[in-house]
Amino acid sequence: MELSRIAVAAPFAGAETLYHRGGREENGTLLLRAGETADLRTYFGSLDTQLLLEKTTVRYLTLRLFFAGKATVTLYRTIPTEKKAKKCRRQYTEYIVAQTECDGEARFEADVFGGGLLGVTVTASDDVTVYGGVWECSDRCARLAPRIGIICLGCTPPDLDDPRMHIYSIGGGADTDNADNTDTAAIADTGVTALLSSGYGECGDAVRGILECVRKGDTHFLLLRGEVDPNCIRRAAAIISVLSVGFENCGIGGARMDKSDPCTVASNGYRFGKAGEAAARCGAATDLGGMLWSREGGEYGGWHFLCAPVRSAVAALPMPLYAGGAAEFGMRSEGETLFTVGICAWAEESEIGDYYNARNGGIVRGAVLTKKGGGKNRRSLLAAYFKCAIRRRDKLVDILDGYNDYLKGPKALLESGGNRVTVTKKRGFFGVTGRFIKLWFRLFRSKRVNAEYAAAFSDLTSASSWVERLTGESE
Repeated sequence: MELSRIAVAAPFAGAETLYHRGGREENGTLLLRAGETADLRTYFGSLDTQLLLEKTTVRYLTLRLFFAGKATVTLYRTIPTEKKAKKCRRQYTEYIVAQTECDGEARFEADVFGGGLLGVTVTASDDVTVYGGVWECSDRCARLAPRIGIICLGCTPPDLDDPRMHIYSIGGGADTDNADNTDTAAIADTGVTALLSSGYGECGDAVRGILECVRKGDTHFLLLRGEVDPNCIRRAAAIISVLSVGFENCGIGGARMDKSDPCTVASNGYRFGKAGEAAARCGAATDLGGMLWSREGGEYGGWHFLCAPVRSAVAALPMPLYAGGAAEFGMRSEGETLFTVGICAWAEESEIGDYYNARNGGIVRGAVLTKKGGGKNRRSLLAAYFKCAIRRRDKLVDILDGYNDYLKGPKALLESGGNRVTVTKKRGFFGVTGRFIKLWFRLFRSKRVNAEYAAAFSDLTSASSWVERLTGESE
């Protein structure tokens, strides 16, 4: 069974060091002169055996590397040490697992018990052409047979021909006058299914895609926003298929990278803190220390790449927040989100804005994480005031509007379709300070509002309510 492919050709300029260090690419292959070394211990070439050991049934591995010419191939294991990380890089030690000199194909057997990352280097004895490789495990390791619905949120669908996967593309305006349960049309010759935009922003589009996965019988959904290497999707599907008993509800999260700096992990999942959503584990993905740092993800995955079971998502779909639903949805996730090297998307940061971050943060703190979140919301608002009152009042006004709409309760949220309700134009210091004081004291009485959100939770997140919202018809 294939776990992961080792590709040697980058999909665009600037991303080469994620695939190889050394050599030169030509027509999808890697060329080496005599004496030259190609290091494939890279973000896409390495295999995270620590994840396999802890969460999957895989215990023994086979690596096959394909090339033409004579070369020495060395298999390394890289293990993080207990030393403190420096500049987003873990300290590590490495050792040689096996080494062979061969012509045409190298084959290694290894186990996962040592943990860490496994990767290879190729040193050419004469001119060598490296085609790539594959990490494999026994077919008996597969416990699940995932069928994945890939939901493209306004991005180009991946070039992927796999019978286990359906591709849905959502975008092109918010007109839902003709939306119904049959609003899908196959795009000729592509195998991609087009879905109408929901009119409820990114949250509604995600829900529309998940509901289509239910209709098509998919076991998992993959929210995708940005450009992705198809091998990332294959790797995620392979990990899901070998998950151990007790980890079936786990999701797979991908790192977010930016094309302006394609070899740096901008975020590897997110954490929810005092200021709302924050990226976790940012760092370089071009060296082993950075890779060991970035493989440790956040509390939940971003919607640039998030693969999770359909069953658990349908039980409680995202709230109709219009934008910024990843935090609320992720914090309620039934299973853990797993992160590993070799799974990412190149996507711009989702700019949800200070208003949505504040309003959604109030809901998450007050009604999702705890029913008594008034204290946390007051502290968050107080911190925002002292940070922004003097020089960034525009930002503070948006934050105050967000908290004001949070305190209006779930009825206003539904009536607005998750859109912004309060828009304040006054930016003067004394006016803003007066609003802050009033809101701060109103948060002392937010227990009733939080109870309203909790009582309306099923109406906000149930599949039947979302079907009615999207189609105007009861399920």
